[in-house]
Order: sequence, then C-alpha cells, then structure tokens
Amino acid sequence: MKWHEKLYVSEQLKNKQDIVRKEIEKGHYSHRLWMITLCTNGHDQLDIRRCSSLALHGSDPVIVGLAPSKYDAYALVTKMVNDSFMAGMAADLLSYFGTDHASSGGGISS
Repeated sequence: MKWHEKLYVSEQLKNKQDIVRKEIEKGHYSHRLWMITLCTNGHDQLDIRRCSSLALHGSDPVIVGLAPSKYDAYALVTKMVNDSFMAGMAADLLSYFGTDHASSGGGISS
C-alpha cells in the first residue's frame, strides 16, 4: 500500500493517525476503519472501503483518506472535492491527487 502525501484524516483519528497507520502497515486491518483510495478501474475516481478489505483483495492501493465510519469517509470526500475546486481542478480528484505524489513512506498531512 502507498500513503498519499495529501492524506486526509477525519477529526476523530487526527490525534492517533500515526498509530493507526502503523497498525495498518503491520497488517492489522480493522473492520471499524474506512479508507479512501485512488481508483484504478479507469471509470471512477475514488473507492471507499473498509480497511479490512485490504486482506481480501490483496491490492496495493494509494490511500488518500482514513475515517472511523463510512459517514466520516463521505465527509472527507466532500472536503477533497471542495479542496480540488479551490485548487482550480473542478472535481477532478485524480488530477488533484496526481499519481506522482504517492509514496510508501512519505509525509502525512491533512
């Protein structure tokens, strides 16, 4: 998995985002946590799924958001769309995030 430099984290997880990230990296996928990832199917922009789905799909996603609930994940997507508009990219989240910003260890920001 890769963590995006512009990682969005819900308010409930901000104080423990480093711990949560380390747990996910160790393979401890909580069914209580939701992640927002860049979509690679060529049709959609983002996926919202439980962190526990990483073990099932065996994929290597670029994670752009973490939330404690699906509702909070939707709220983060709304913030991402608003931020992309403010950056002059309309709702083109793939361009807003750009694939060149992904890194396996890089900085976490919100």
